[in-house]
Order: sequence, then structure tokens, then C-alpha cells
Amino acid sequence: MADRSAQGMPPPPLMSDDTNTSSESSSFSSSFPHVPGETLFLPFYNESLWEKVRNSLLPFPKDLDELTKAMQAYIPGISQLRGLQAAIDGVGGGPACENFFTETLPDIIQSALKLQEVMKSCNIDRIPLLKDIKTTTSAVFKVVLPRVLVRSLMANMFLCTFQEQRGMEEPMPTCTFQVLLRNTSVQECAKLRMFIHYFERTKSGHVPGCVTIIRQKIYLDGMILENSNKPLLGISVAPAGVGFEDDDNGKDCLHADFANMYIGGGVLTGGCVQEEIRFSICPELIISCLTCSVLNLGEAIQILGAEQVGYFIKYSQESYKLLFQFSSYSGYGFGLRFAGPFVDNQRQADDGTILRGIFAMDAYDGRRRDFNIREAMMLREINKAAAGFSLMDDSVKQFSVLATGNWGCGVFGGFAPLKALLQWLASSHVGVCIRYFPYNEDFGPALQKLSATLTSRRCTVGDLWKGLGRLSKRMSLKGDGAVMERMGTSG
Repeated sequence: MADRSAQGMPPPPLMSDDTNTSSESSSFSSSFPHVPGETLFLPFYNESLWEKVRNSLLPFPKDLDELTKAMQAYIPGISQLRGLQAAIDGVGGGPACENFFTETLPDIIQSALKLQEVMKSCNIDRIPLLKDIKTTTSAVFKVVLPRVLVRSLMANMFLCTFQEQRGMEEPMPTCTFQVLLRNTSVQECAKLRMFIHYFERTKSGHVPGCVTIIRQKIYLDGMILENSNKPLLGISVAPAGVGFEDDDNGKDCLHADFANMYIGGGVLTGGCVQEEIRFSICPELIISCLTCSVLNLGEAIQILGAEQVGYFIKYSQESYKLLFQFSSYSGYGFGLRFAGPFVDNQRQADDGTILRGIFAMDAYDGRRRDFNIREAMMLREINKAAAGFSLMDDSVKQFSVLATGNWGCGVFGGFAPLKALLQWLASSHVGVCIRYFPYNEDFGPALQKLSATLTSRRCTVGDLWKGLGRLSKRMSLKGDGAVMERMGTSG
């Protein structure tokens, strides 16, 4: 890494395991005593760049041309922000943002430029990166950030003051809005409009509570599973066509994010499927793009406290519509649209933290090869699911049920009945019940029946693992719609 002193930059903040722990150091350092590795390089660490940012954004730009010129002062070569213009004109849905340059943008700029001040007021001196957990055993690390700080960091992401973290040992997700601000595709304008609505709704700056980001790892091998005497836990299966956010089925559950290996997927670069939509309708989730490197084997991420989606009001194979805390939207993929504001009265902790969370786990990409029932691939998915499901940190132990579904069964080509069985096995191993949402798949009743059959027989995790192993020697599961029945009769 380049010498910061040679570039006129201050030294990075102290790491939690540094030997300098004087009484004048921030109490935040002691909040992360077990988070190893690097810290997030914040924009104001580069004093000369930060001065350019401040001088170019003040006084506030009055129109798109002025904003483009201001950003070009610290981002050479940035092109016209046509996506932003389209979004505020209502191209992605919803009313035009008539007060964007008079009210919303000045507030975003003020929030961004107060980053150092906000960190000091929160008694925070550094933000750790949650990177690859280099251990062959189970482990968990977490970062807790006040939501007022999350908003300031998001304002800097919006204004593209963060420099992309290239050349690192572990690649990081995209952390600026550069691509989104330029993209005029209707569905991308819809996502951008949702982020703008977040800043509109939080303009008062009153965002109590915290966002907690947890990165954890599980290691299980075939021998551990084969010898496991842990009982299979019963599965509850949601009705067909119902989504996680349905009040009668998904309320107060920890919700699955069918994630990309880069957390957030294409939320800032292009993409409008499950993860990108969730991160757009729950804007504070994108803070994980700053802190979490690419996910590796056996790793998953949990995020608690981001104001989150409310409930499904319609679902079909082609499209669905959701209502959510900051915005409403309709459509899916290229049909995504911003549909206006919605207020969600979700439970909150005493400090204002939103009592909702997600677990993000990336599925095996089976587009180039047949997943079938190979042991190595099953173990890969079981470890991922177990890491996502494990409630190792106290902040997520309030969730007694996890909402999940057809993980990796879209473009990745996963076989949904097999994925359901693997997730059931993983959840039983870590001792957490799941509610399975089959959506447009028709095996829900068979899964419910299999759960009742095997739990009544007092079958164990080891029994299910060995049953899958026996079936793997006789059949290819991919495309076999009778897999639930076969498991129920497997001896």
C-alpha cells in the first residue's frame, strides 16, 4: 500500500488490536476488540481530496450542470449525470422531485461533509472492514454503526467521495453511485429514486438506533453431519404465492437475502432482482457494501436494524408488488418502478433500532454445470446456509424463525426441492426453525408432509444427510419432482 505520509494523508485510525490503548482513544475501539484486519479508508483521510470535495460542493449546486461540474473537480472524467436527471423527473415512477436541488441535495451534501463531525459525536474513531474469516472453525465478527453515521456514509456514497477499493487482497463491492447516477434505464432510475426518497424521508436527521453488520463462518464436513444426533426440526411452509413480507407469515422473522458473493449484487451497478430490490427498498443495507469484502466458503452476513420492507400484497411468477418502509414499488427486473411512500410501523428497540433483519448467503452458481446431488456441492450449500441461519450474536437471537425459500433457483439454476432439504438440514443443525416460502413452486405440501413424517420418526440431521447420500447413488435429483416422496420412503 502507498505511503500515506508521502501523499499528504493522515495515518489510518488505530486498529482494535494495536498496542496503543491510551485513555484518550475512542471507546469505539473497545467496541470491536475481535475484528481483525483493515479499516475503511474514509474520504477525509485524504486531506487534499477532501478539500476539493468541500470547495466544489459549496455553495450548493443549483442544477444538474453545476452538480456535474462540482463532482468532476474530485472525480476526473465523470460523465453527465443523466440517470439522476431522469430519476428526479419521475422516469422510474412516482412524482418528480421538484425540491431536489433546493432541499434534498443541500441536505445530502451537508450530511456528507459532516462525516468527521458525526463520527466524533458518536465517539467513533474507525470503521473496521469485515473481511475473509481466516479460520477452519466457526467464527463471528460484527460492526455496530449508529444510523446517523450510516446516513452520513450513504451521503458520501451518493456523492461518490469514496474511492473504489481496488488492488486489495480481497475484492470489495462497488461503493459509489457513479454508475447509477449515469444510467437512464427505467428500472435503474426506479432504484435511484428510492435512494433519493430515503434522503427525503430522513431529512430531519433524526434516525435513532443502530445498524449491526455480522459476518460469520461455519465449518461442517460430511463426517460431522453423518454423526450428528441433532433432531430434525419441524418446518412450517407458507402458502403458495406468498412472500416473506406477508404479515401473516413473514412478520418478525429474520428474512433471507439470496445474495451475490459481492454483498448487494448490482444494486449500484445494474440489476433488479431479489437482492438489488431489497437493498433499494431498505437503503441502509448498502452500508454493508463499504464494510464487507467478497464472501468466501462457509461465510454469510446478517444485518439488523436497517429500516426494512413491510409485506407482499401481490405475487406471481412474472411480477410482484411490495410495500415498504421508505418507498413502495411495483414490478420486478426490468419492470421495477417506484410507487410512492409507505410508512411501516415495525417494532423498535428502546434506542430506536428497527427490530428487523436479513441474512445474506450466496448460492452455488450452477449455470455451467449440473448441480445434481454431489457431496461437495451439498456441503458447500449446507455450510453457507448454516452460517446464514446461525444466531450466534445476541442481537439476532430475538428471531425464533427464519424466512427462506428457493435460494439460488433462478438464473443460478438450482433445484428448489433439493435446496429446501439442504436448508432444512442446516437449520436443524444450528437449532433454528425455518418457514419455507415455495412461491410459485408446487412442492410445498410435499415438504410439509415430509417434515411431519421425519420429525414424527424422530429422525436426526445425520439421518437426513445419510438419506441424501443414498439417493445420490441411485438418481440425479435435478428435475426429479418426486424427491420429497423418495426421501419419505428412503430406508
